[in-house]
Amino acid sequence: MRKFATFLFFTIFFNILFSQDDQNVLPPPEVEPKTSKVGTAAATFLKIPVGARESAMGGAFVTLASGPTSAFWNPAGLALSEEFQLSLMQNKWIVELSHLFAGLSLPFAGGGIGLSVISLSSDPIEITTIEEPSGTGYYYNYSDLAVGLSYGRNLTDRFSLGTTIKLIQERIYHESAHAVAVDIGTILRTNFYGFIIGMNLSNFGTDMRFTGRDLDVPYRRTIGLAEQESPAYEVQASLNTIHWRIPTNFSFGVATDVLSLRDANEQLENQNNSSLWLSLVGNYPNDGDFSFRLGSEFEYRELFFLRAGYRLEEYRSYPTFGFGVNISGINVDYSYADMGVFNSVNMFSILIDF
Repeated sequence: MRKFATFLFFTIFFNILFSQDDQNVLPPPEVEPKTSKVGTAAATFLKIPVGARESAMGGAFVTLASGPTSAFWNPAGLALSEEFQLSLMQNKWIVELSHLFAGLSLPFAGGGIGLSVISLSSDPIEITTIEEPSGTGYYYNYSDLAVGLSYGRNLTDRFSLGTTIKLIQERIYHESAHAVAVDIGTILRTNFYGFIIGMNLSNFGTDMRFTGRDLDVPYRRTIGLAEQESPAYEVQASLNTIHWRIPTNFSFGVATDVLSLRDANEQLENQNNSSLWLSLVGNYPNDGDFSFRLGSEFEYRELFFLRAGYRLEEYRSYPTFGFGVNISGINVDYSYADMGVFNSVNMFSILIDF
């Protein structure tokens, strides 16, 4: 029965993935695509990695997700929650944007439950016009927000399933857009040399459209060929904005601890209380091309961690590095990412076990 349920889940999972939109349909062999899907989605702050540990590993984390950040990387990672955990992250993103994450996780109903908040915001920006290019004295802000509720559960001793429901908002000046989305993730822990397989379909949800008072404009009606100046001929109108899809993404990855390789017969075992995790993840987004993430983490006695990763994308590829320390159940992590023409990104996060 469990095998049938697992088969049915994956059948539905892949049908949802590849029926998102017509752009996912492969063109005939003789047709060469001339356009790119980059820049065709709203709420792209949902693509910015959260957690210094995860970022230092290049974002190759769909298989290793655990704790509060599982809400972002793979909610199936909540299935192994054994204690209350709190995660906080601060990140100065490119062009001086403030990127924050807060999340908590705890055991619940035979699995784990998590609550997460992600925000991206700017400092006040002065408004300029053609008449006043040096500034008007008025300011506006840009902000993004996503609030998610997640749950993960073990269906067997090796297979975990999880989901996140999230509310998304983007706001600029007096205009805002909203969406509702879900994530669905799985983690399979095999007995083949300790390999872990993870999959996650993220941000599958409604489109976004900006509305707000600045889109309300006066419209002067015309009669015949003449435009009437009388207020009686002026009506209030609203500018219609178009709908934008959110950045749906499918991730698939594998990972293993090469210092603790173990097959079904337990031929090799690690005896020095250290680990070296290697992870490879492929991403298939609806607003870009297929890309890879590579990540590694060396752990010494659960006290000190060294990490490195690499993000391979069509338009930019860059390395990531980081480290972490565990002090009496408090994990402090740091990551560095070279963003090329943009500023480098330094991320700090803390994970507290209660």
